[in-house]
Amino acid sequence: MEDILENFIKENALTMENVRSLVDDYSLFSYYIGAELDVQVKYSSPLRKGDNDPSFTLYYGYGEFSRDKLYFKDHMLNVSGDVFDFLMLLFNTNSLEKVLRQVDFDLGLNLGTGEKCDLVPTIIKEAPTVKERPKLKIVSQADTKGYINYWEGNYEIGKRVRNLYHASCLSAVHYEYSHKTTIVVPKNLCIGYTIGKYYKTYQPFESKEYKFRNDFPSNYIEGHMQIDWSRNDLLVISKAFKEDMLFRQHWDIQAVSGKSETTFIHPKFMAMYLKHFKRVVVWLDPDEAGTRSSKKYKELYPKLEIVEVPSWINEKDPTDFYEVHRNLETTAFVKSMLQL
Repeated sequence: MEDILENFIKENALTMENVRSLVDDYSLFSYYIGAELDVQVKYSSPLRKGDNDPSFTLYYGYGEFSRDKLYFKDHMLNVSGDVFDFLMLLFNTNSLEKVLRQVDFDLGLNLGTGEKCDLVPTIIKEAPTVKERPKLKIVSQADTKGYINYWEGNYEIGKRVRNLYHASCLSAVHYEYSHKTTIVVPKNLCIGYTIGKYYKTYQPFESKEYKFRNDFPSNYIEGHMQIDWSRNDLLVISKAFKEDMLFRQHWDIQAVSGKSETTFIHPKFMAMYLKHFKRVVVWLDPDEAGTRSSKKYKELYPKLEIVEVPSWINEKDPTDFYEVHRNLETTAFVKSMLQL
């Protein structure tokens, strides 16, 4: 009897864990921000007025942070944390207890006494403004020694395949905003990819923050324009253009990729691929983000095959593997993973 009473008290206590058991982080953020924000997109901050250069972002945890929790970061204030950290900033209080009581009252969770704390947001709630994404224009140049060595020295990807995927060596990138144009001359190697009227740039030797830029719509698919529809044997869903090109160069395997590992290919195109190809195989990085996306793909499309890279493999993707082990070993590795 004591155990039952103890469990009842524990399950109905006003704690962060019990609040999360009744309402998810995204719903909490949305309720108090007053809008449903896209994850990993920059908005004007709800924590301060006059944010003319939107720098507030929601993102799922990575590294030492829980992958199941949603976090925020205000880049201008240089503050970040989970939803309860956000609410303490929003209500200008250091009391987690008061925040929990306010949430319990506002959402009618019936976990505590039901008393309202009368906490008031520190700023007037306004609709968040999304950060303007610039249009990209690229300026190509003749292939430099560094560019050729990057492709041919590291991956033995030749000019034919580079041309097929509209890869080029860049001397400058134009970022066109509604009120200005910024021209950037890369300090290091900069690679451009073209899909129709849109562009992606890749700077392999820059930090992660500056490595990739693109103005692709979210439903664009890298490698789709290069599909040979006279073939229906195999299609690989990889993580990026570079993998698509490696597969085509060395094993004549067709591959496509979404805008990122966490941006799923549109259902219309997935239905097209699953109908046309005998096998559609997902091969993403074996890290947390890649594993989570692979699992989601399988849930959405049970007919998909998922590559599970053994834990003893140090290289995270086929291009990294090729760079270390070269053609012979990589060919055996790819054939094993794809069961060819």
